[in-house]
Amino acid sequence: MDKGEVILYFYIDQDHFPYDYHKELSIDDKQNSRVKAALSSADTWLLWPFRTYLELKDYYCCHLVDEMPQEGIILFFRGSISMDQQPLEKQFWICLVADSTWHPFSQVNIFQNREAAKTYKNGHFIRHWPSPGILRRTTPLVGIKCLYYMGDINNLTPELKSEDWKNFLSDEGIRFICPTVESWSDYRDVDAVVAIRSFDGDPYLNKPASKLINAWAGNVIVIGTNESAYLAETNDPHDMIRVDSYTQLKLILLQLRDDLELARMYQSRSTEKSVKYSLDFFRDNWIRLIEDNIIPMTSVWTRKSRLDYRLYIIGRLFKKRFFSLQNHFRSRITNKITMYLKSRYE
Repeated sequence: MDKGEVILYFYIDQDHFPYDYHKELSIDDKQNSRVKAALSSADTWLLWPFRTYLELKDYYCCHLVDEMPQEGIILFFRGSISMDQQPLEKQFWICLVADSTWHPFSQVNIFQNREAAKTYKNGHFIRHWPSPGILRRTTPLVGIKCLYYMGDINNLTPELKSEDWKNFLSDEGIRFICPTVESWSDYRDVDAVVAIRSFDGDPYLNKPASKLINAWAGNVIVIGTNESAYLAETNDPHDMIRVDSYTQLKLILLQLRDDLELARMYQSRSTEKSVKYSLDFFRDNWIRLIEDNIIPMTSVWTRKSRLDYRLYIIGRLFKKRFFSLQNHFRSRITNKITMYLKSRYE
């Protein structure tokens, strides 16, 4: 199978298929406000299968479908397929895991977190697409006055919703803004971005580095924690400001406020990092994955016998059961430890 023979089907179930605008399929058309608005949403079905379709359709023969074809390479978001559904003999499934769980019967699972991809056989890492139409900060940085959180407010660490945080900001003359999803690409008035989900040390193996990469593209300072996705993208201590606690965050903000040269140094590092993460960079990663992995694996799959297919399904049934039991016992152990600690210290 060579590139000219590759046909990619992007499946979105009928409950989530973009019927209202699926014929407006030019991501390069900057005047296409409806498609741009769709890709700026928080809808995973649009951000993964629909966006990937738009980005790759000029490179491969791609079809956006609302029904599963009987054969071929089929890409889908995990939420479109039940955990018990199995591929047909001539189907080659590529599950776009996103924030969800891997699919046990999919021949390939694609993760947006590098560390998560390492935990599964035939798990591959692909970065989440960057926000479309990012508006960069172009004015000189004169201080830390406008602090932003670009994301779902439900995922923001509780400390940054507290009265203490509000009082601190008021005392220091700092505005903290959590814009709606429609404005997550607008960094023109941003001095720094806080990309913090929690201070509890959670590596967030299901989360991407999008907040970091988008902030770099927006030419602003990034303050975050040691999330696994952030660590995988940073190779210099100045790529972002890492904090381990709420107290440290407040101290860093005061330091940036009082040391403009330090703040500008971090901003200049964001400018440097943004050069790497062009749209072509993300698209090339997909093309390499398809050329180096998907095409060869599909060629092997199509040559398998019916017995090979049945053995594959049986093997995945055992694997699904194993992971289910593993998660069950892990949950029970965690609950017992939590109950013990509560009884010990209450």
